[in-house]
Amino acid sequence: MVRQIVITIPTEYADKIVDPLSKLNIVHHLSVYHGHNTKDGSITRITCKVVNKKTDEILRWCTRYGIATGPNGVGQLDVLALTSTKPRISTFRGVKPKNHRYMISERMSYDEMFDLVDQQIHLTFDYLSLIVTGSVICAAGLLSNSPVAVVASMLVSPLMGPIVGMTFGMIVWDLKMFWTSFRNELLGLLVCWISGAIMGLAVGTLYNVDNLKGPMGDNTEMSSRGQYEALYWGSIIAFASGIGVALGTSSYQISALIGVAISAALLPPIVNSGVCLGASLIMFVRPNQSDHIIIHTW
Repeated sequence: MVRQIVITIPTEYADKIVDPLSKLNIVHHLSVYHGHNTKDGSITRITCKVVNKKTDEILRWCTRYGIATGPNGVGQLDVLALTSTKPRISTFRGVKPKNHRYMISERMSYDEMFDLVDQQIHLTFDYLSLIVTGSVICAAGLLSNSPVAVVASMLVSPLMGPIVGMTFGMIVWDLKMFWTSFRNELLGLLVCWISGAIMGLAVGTLYNVDNLKGPMGDNTEMSSRGQYEALYWGSIIAFASGIGVALGTSSYQISALIGVAISAALLPPIVNSGVCLGASLIMFVRPNQSDHIIIHTW
């Protein structure tokens, strides 16, 4: 993917920016336009294109020259994602440097990553609606012992967004992002659990605790999520998933994010807890159900 860099600065600073910018071999299709702004007077707009993995490098270059670096910065800086461009451009203009090294910095820039993470952490109607939808699908999959439905609910759930927000906010020391993500993650988990409990209350009268072929039978989707041994393997999965979501987010690897969403989803165990508690409460009030079996099984 290609990024178009748009730099808008006062005309008196143009020569200081255009000349060194034109010497960068990662810059393509450099254009300079002079105009007039009713507020700032004469302005110069500089546009160029770079490949996605060099966006961070060009943004750091702009920071060194004081372009849009806060209250004391000069001008404005916009980064536009281009779906396609012709003629196509390569990483370097001209001949590729012989001493070029592939570095971890050749990824999404910090500013792009911040905006990408920030748009996934807020408490919106869509966020809550998708959680409820995923919870209902998950509860139905658990009760019917359908792995396909459980996996589908993991992909519907947006709970991974605030988790990424907490991690990113802690790394860059953005406490506002961290606490916003933490709050919305807790609210999302609460909605998951309540949705599961409601489903459990609704179906509690349909099952007999003595029936081993029910949803809490051996090796079912519900019973397998109540074993202590799963915690050990879960910690290994969580560690690997953290690496996967970091690499996937920073490089636009959607397949990696889908895999992480499935491997480290919080939705099924939370919904499973709500379904078990809701169903067991209904079973307790039924006279023909054995209380000690309910406590041991559900």
